[in-house]
Amino acid sequence: MRAWRYKSLWLLATIIVTVAASLALLLPPPLTPDMPLSSDYTKHLIGFFLLALWYFGLFEQRRWTTLVIGLCVYGAAAEVLQQVSDLGREGDMLDALANMAGVAIGWLAARLGGDRWPVLAESIMARLW
Repeated sequence: MRAWRYKSLWLLATIIVTVAASLALLLPPPLTPDMPLSSDYTKHLIGFFLLALWYFGLFEQRRWTTLVIGLCVYGAAAEVLQQVSDLGREGDMLDALANMAGVAIGWLAARLGGDRWPVLAESIMARLW
């Protein structure tokens, strides 16, 4: 993890984000009406894009290859768990591909400067506290 002023807060938030993502992937989906851009694949792509951008923002660039591999394995493993468990979900390899596409787009966004979001967040927190 990068040297952050609020490192304990970032670590706690990262644990919460990771647990929330895991629950969203493994628990039965809520009954929601279909809306534009609400396909399951779109949700997976956006979710993993945001998750990747979160991690790329908090960790040094030298760790990004490990993060890409880890997030892709995480996305595929979630689909396998959905398939083999009785969690009320069905695994779908196209969902796993959407997860990986989200990671790839997150990596590209981070390379283009999107990894600087924590710097802005820390400057805001410093003004508030």
